[in-house]
Amino acid sequence: MLKYIFIFLVLIISENATAQFRVEEILIKGELTADDPYNTNFGRFDPVELYLNKGDIISISMTAEFPPFIALVAPSEKYYVEYTKDGSTIKDYQISIKESGTWYLSIAGDSTDTGNYTLTANYMSANSITIPAVADYCTILKFLSEHSKVNFYFLKESIKSENPKLWKSKIDFNDIIDSYISEKDNFYYSILFESSNKDSAEIFYKNKIDATKSCLGPDWVTNSKDWSKTKSNDSAKEELFVLKVKNIRKNVKIILTDKNNSSKLYQVAVEIMSKK
Repeated sequence: MLKYIFIFLVLIISENATAQFRVEEILIKGELTADDPYNTNFGRFDPVELYLNKGDIISISMTAEFPPFIALVAPSEKYYVEYTKDGSTIKDYQISIKESGTWYLSIAGDSTDTGNYTLTANYMSANSITIPAVADYCTILKFLSEHSKVNFYFLKESIKSENPKLWKSKIDFNDIIDSYISEKDNFYYSILFESSNKDSAEIFYKNKIDATKSCLGPDWVTNSKDWSKTKSNDSAKEELFVLKVKNIRKNVKIILTDKNNSSKLYQVAVEIMSKK
């Protein structure tokens, strides 16, 4: 029952905090013991309750000290089962929810199996799968910020050919110069504007800060950082927006960079990430 309460509250808290979109990482660390339920046709299992809506998507990965399998049981009692392929892990088992109501997720093993396990489920509500092509800056910003909570797991479309650790995003801001998702550092980065004219870049930078502040609202704390050298020997200044929700810190950063190369170039970019 405790697992049910924890997961249910996580999803409700997220829904209230974002209103429009809902994306979550669900982490369960548990143990399959001799006291857990046993079924002769199913094996030993540790059940968890989830309330899910039609159209939601959930992707499950786990590691265990025993050969695990997982079973998702729909309200209609239809079973969705995935088995380990290597004896100890299940990776990226994804399912689109077909029925609204209470689902049962069971972590299971054979009759003699016991041991610790860690399960991670990336969850996305039906209205968080995509957004209209005509979506405005604020809608896209909130969408990407919510997806940062699972390190943009659902938005990674394909690896960018020039760097195997950078991914193309399924959703981007409009009229961008370039963008990517960093697999190493788990952030989304998009260059929104570039110009050889510093005044034009400063105006765009200020306007984007104002638009971001208006979009995110007063719950986000802001912090300004003046011009300083970057690791690539450029110069940059930034405006950081931070929202703390329980154990997650969501960051949105607007950056103006002075590219110190042979041809003078100024870029305005947005960086989005979450830290746990």
